Amino acid sequence: MTPPSLLYVFRDGWRQRLEEVGRGDAPAESYGYFALAAQGVEVDAVDSAAVTSTAWLVASRAYQRGYTIPRSGFGYRLDQARAVGKHLGDDGERVVVATTDSIALPLLALHRRGRLRNPIVYVSIGLGDAVARGAVHPRLVRRYACLALAARVVLVFTPAERDAFAAFAPRANVRVVRLGIDSAWWSAGDSAAAVDVLAPGRDVSRSFATLATAVEGARFRTQILGRIAARQGVRPTAQLELRDDVGFAEFRRRLRSARVVAIPSQRSVYGSGQATALQAMAAGRPVVMTDTGWARHFGLSPDGHFVEVPPEDPNALRAALEWVLADTQRAEELGDRAQAAVADLFGLERQAGELLDVIA
Repeated sequence: MTPPSLLYVFRDGWRQRLEEVGRGDAPAESYGYFALAAQGVEVDAVDSAAVTSTAWLVASRAYQRGYTIPRSGFGYRLDQARAVGKHLGDDGERVVVATTDSIALPLLALHRRGRLRNPIVYVSIGLGDAVARGAVHPRLVRRYACLALAARVVLVFTPAERDAFAAFAPRANVRVVRLGIDSAWWSAGDSAAAVDVLAPGRDVSRSFATLATAVEGARFRTQILGRIAARQGVRPTAQLELRDDVGFAEFRRRLRSARVVAIPSQRSVYGSGQATALQAMAAGRPVVMTDTGWARHFGLSPDGHFVEVPPEDPNALRAALEWVLADTQRAEELGDRAQAAVADLFGLERQAGELLDVIA
């Protein structure tokens, strides 16, 4: 069976990402785009640069800020959906892969109205969790449930999110898929220790306040990477350093120079911290984290591949970090096992095959 031709729709920065991957400054990871391209699938991509109408851009932003974001926490990028339709023109066969809820939902609205004929694959990151928490207005829940029916398939990353999505959109075709990790890229480079604990994260479901409490008065040094911690009210101390977001190459260097990677998470069903955890494991680092519903499902095990802690439990997090830092040999063995498992279970070729099974 011939694979379909695909058009990926990303939010921003796609041209820069392509250039970074081409130079070897970023991993070949983006919701399966690079994995499928490596298997010979015809795949193209656009991002917000495709938007050329200033009027639509202004109107879309106003609608998001005034209506959808206050009532759901999610955008609704109608300007970008319109631009995708113009980009496709008369091509009604190519499968559109929408990589966020805010892109997929308006594309599905156009599809339902007959203004976009192309099949749409909807990658959902957090909508099911938000609905389950009551964070989405009931009127929007009903609307989004109807739109989800127009998707060829809705892709999520944990069984719990599949169940949460199915609870409000029971007739939608929802499938759980794995992330793909460019293990060869993450394992390259130096690994001399420069910081005891590294805690990276841009995900709002991180619980950096838990980490700050856990490391208070500690004898080890912790570095948080990303702006979310400051937004959550975390402040630097003698033991805790806050750094801004960095690019992929610098992120890899910092991962490989950390003795342990900590991923403190809030309770959620959408796999919070999954990408960061897998990247850290691919870099050979021991990881202390909460399994937010994805690790066991895809074959990783506590103590075998990571050290598990309950969500928002600073005492358990402190004990786990101290244990890993105190036993260098076991920490190295944990990192080595995790690195091998990620290469096997989350390889790009495996991701590509799984995606083709559910998209075709």
